[in-house]
Amino acid sequence: MRIGLYGGGEMKEMKGRRRTEARSHLRGWAGVVLLIVLFCIAVGVLAGAGYLDLPVGGPSTTNSSSLSSVTPALAAAPAAPPVAAAAIEEYIVLATNGERARHGLVPLQSDAALAAVARSHSGDMAAYGYFSHVNLQGEDPTDRAKRQGYPVIKHLGGGRIAAGIAENIGMMPTGNVAEYGYVEEDAAAIAEAMVAMWMASEGHRENILSPGYDRIGVGVAYDGSSYIATQNFW
Repeated sequence: MRIGLYGGGEMKEMKGRRRTEARSHLRGWAGVVLLIVLFCIAVGVLAGAGYLDLPVGGPSTTNSSSLSSVTPALAAAPAAPPVAAAAIEEYIVLATNGERARHGLVPLQSDAALAAVARSHSGDMAAYGYFSHVNLQGEDPTDRAKRQGYPVIKHLGGGRIAAGIAENIGMMPTGNVAEYGYVEEDAAAIAEAMVAMWMASEGHRENILSPGYDRIGVGVAYDGSSYIATQNFW
């Protein structure tokens, strides 16, 4: 979900008809002053043309994305969330396993090392203001997991192996949320809204309900307006 301000309106042309008698050697300066005044009025009209509505966002999720590699500048630390990120993480795991149980699947085991990978990515997105599976160094989920020492090769038996890390990401504010409803400033409510948003998207739903995964790591950060969550599956 994203929060935006929507503006509209028209700048009205303003014409002045006041005539001022002045000495001839001051007329040039009077013209300059008049232009400055008109410019300030125009800026004021443009600034006042916008209007603020309720902070309503639309869901923003992705399970495939790309971003050109750039060298990020030093970012400020992410804002402290009004709701504890750790609590939201726990409830996201619970809600995810609740969906799996409803579909006859075994629960995913919470993995602290995988959660560290997810938490690092959520914090990076919050700090640098992007929303993508690929970070600003060009690393996808598997690259990030390998860099942090997490094993990305799984032996399935019978000579079969699985490689790579699956991932869901999402953003969720609180308050009025488009296509969802009202989200309380509460860890369980935020987590339930996030998982519901993922379950409404086919690709994210497949990750949550895949029988091929047995581990999950969740990381949440706050960017000052929305909670950014990363779900990693293994």
